[in-house]
Amino acid sequence: MPSRRNRTHPLFLAFSFAAAFVALLLPGGASAQCLGGSVMDFQNIALQGGNPFRAEYSINITPPPLAGLASPLLHSMRMVARDSQGRVRIERSAGKYKVTGPDGAETETERLLISICDPVAQNSIQLDTANKTATVQGPRFTMPSGLNMPRFIPGKGQQQQSFCARLFAMRERMPGTKTEDLGHQVISGLDAAGLRIWHNSPLAQDGEAKPASSYTEMWCSDELGAVLLQSLVTATASSSRRHDTSLQQIERAEPDASLFQIPADFTVLQREEPTRAPFLRPVPAPGATAKPQ
Repeated sequence: MPSRRNRTHPLFLAFSFAAAFVALLLPGGASAQCLGGSVMDFQNIALQGGNPFRAEYSINITPPPLAGLASPLLHSMRMVARDSQGRVRIERSAGKYKVTGPDGAETETERLLISICDPVAQNSIQLDTANKTATVQGPRFTMPSGLNMPRFIPGKGQQQQSFCARLFAMRERMPGTKTEDLGHQVISGLDAAGLRIWHNSPLAQDGEAKPASSYTEMWCSDELGAVLLQSLVTATASSSRRHDTSLQQIERAEPDASLFQIPADFTVLQREEPTRAPFLRPVPAPGATAKPQ
C-alpha cells in the first residue's frame, strides 16, 4: 500500500493539469496586457492586418475528465475572430447561470467572457454578457525615461521573422522546458509548423529529476497567422490524458464589425486612457506590402 506521503489525490492531478494548460494557453509577458510586445500576438493569434478570419474552437479531452474535477477553463474557448485591421476577439464561456428577472421569473443563460484586443484604438476591451458590462483599458505600461525604443519595438531582423517563428522562439525561451521541432503538416487545408514543448517533471524522492511526463504540441500557420491546434499531454504512472484545442470552421472573410465594438446596452465600468508607451501597429498579412509610415 502506498504511503500517505506518496499518495496523489485525483483532484490535485486535475488541478495541476488545468494549471499547466492555462499557463500555456494564456498569453505571456506583454501579450498578457494585450497591447505591445515583440511577439505581436494575442493568445496565439497574430495582431495582423489584412488577413481577416473567423473560426470556432473545438475542444476534446481524452479520456473525458471525471464529473466535478474538470476545470471550466478547459472547456471555455468558443470563438475567435480577427478583422482586416488586426483587431482580435476571443470568446469564452464561463458556464450557465440562473438569472432572476424583475418579475421574479428565473431563466438560465450562458455567461460569455469576451476579450477584444484593438491595436487600432490601442486598447483592450473585456465584455461580460451576464451583467452587460465592459471594461476598457489602454496600454498598462509606461516608457521609463532614458530607455531606447528598440527595447520595446522588435528590431529589423525580428520584424522579418514570421509569426510562427516569433511565437516558437518565445516558447523555446521559457525556463524549465526543452523543445522539439515537429516539422510540417497540413491542418484544415493550411500548412502548419509544429513544435513540441517538454515540461519539467517533479523531482523523485532522491532529488533526481524524473523523465519528462508532459508536453505541449503547437501547430502554427503563418498563412492564417494563428495556432491551428494546441495539445497538452500529461502522464502519470497509471494514466495519461490529452487535451486538444483546435480551430474549426475557419472562414477567411471579414467578420461583422459589431464583434469588435461595445454593445449599446452595455455599461463601461472603467476607462484608462492610453499612456505614452509605444504601440505596435498591426503587421501586414503575408505577401502584403506595408505602406511607408
